[in-house]
Amino acid sequence: MSIVAIILFNLIIFFNINFIIKKYGLYDHPDILRKIHKEKTSLSGGFIFFLNIFLIFFCFSFQDSQFESLIKNFFNNNYNNLFLFLFFLMLIFVFGFLDDKFNFDANKKLLFLLVLIFFLINLDPGLIISNINFSFTKKIFDLKQFEIFFTILCFLLFINAFNMFDGINLQSGLYSIFIFTNFFFYSGNFFFLIILIPIFTFLFFNFRGKIFLGNSGSYLIGFLISYFTIKLYNNFNNIFSDKIFLLMVMPGFDMLRLFFLRLLNKTNPFKADNNHFHHLLILKYNFVYALIVNFLLTTAPFIIGFFVPSYIVFLFFVIIYFSLLISLKKNDKK
Repeated sequence: MSIVAIILFNLIIFFNINFIIKKYGLYDHPDILRKIHKEKTSLSGGFIFFLNIFLIFFCFSFQDSQFESLIKNFFNNNYNNLFLFLFFLMLIFVFGFLDDKFNFDANKKLLFLLVLIFFLINLDPGLIISNINFSFTKKIFDLKQFEIFFTILCFLLFINAFNMFDGINLQSGLYSIFIFTNFFFYSGNFFFLIILIPIFTFLFFNFRGKIFLGNSGSYLIGFLISYFTIKLYNNFNNIFSDKIFLLMVMPGFDMLRLFFLRLLNKTNPFKADNNHFHHLLILKYNFVYALIVNFLLTTAPFIIGFFVPSYIVFLFFVIIYFSLLISLKKNDKK
């Protein structure tokens, strides 16, 4: 029943997308510096996803066994944690919406997210990462007094990495599908499959260049993935720290490269530019090539990690990543 309701809701969105775009009223305008789209594009993707998430939770509450499993495994059997999650999800979306509208300073955005996450993990201790365990060793590393710092850092890094990864059409949507599909296989909860419905709706219009996620959408999905990854890690015994690292290695590694590059150039590490890996691929080749290469670099390390030790996979990822990067830079000079 919940799936039917979500599908019907997304069909309503599908046939009324122009009305939604007009009423939402926020657009990303092209420029000559770093943006590759040629016409103003609606930033309503995050709004569509936001509405879907709340509707999914409402409809899913009627699926007794699955909803109870979700509450037990991801909200520590506490409905207060669920309401807390939804409240902070709303705050993240509203902040992203205001950022899309007013274009906040990068340092202010970082400070807001830091404070928000600090309060969240103090209100829900089940989100605190207290140890790190690897699949290739039996030793568990206790974070002790660094657990809160490390948890906040993980949230901030991935939310920003996902925001920066959302640079070309389809890329963030396809990556989200890969992430939530894996969440389903690890947890067995159909909630993560239902989330795919609004993602497919977004992908259809994103492919046609009609809507973008905007900061409201990228912060929202980045927060969702961070939240459920930590809950999955803390409450299940079937995923290791290094596997999560491989799941997020491409957006995270590209973000760190850009941070160091910007610091070397004495610019704000959070200031947007066109040095992202996908930008370089598009400049040299084309959109399809960039999308395929990025998708392979995003998904392959995690999949190969089931058969090869994670540290070896990461080593090969670094070699391939920098080999491609050097090749692109050499071609630029020519």
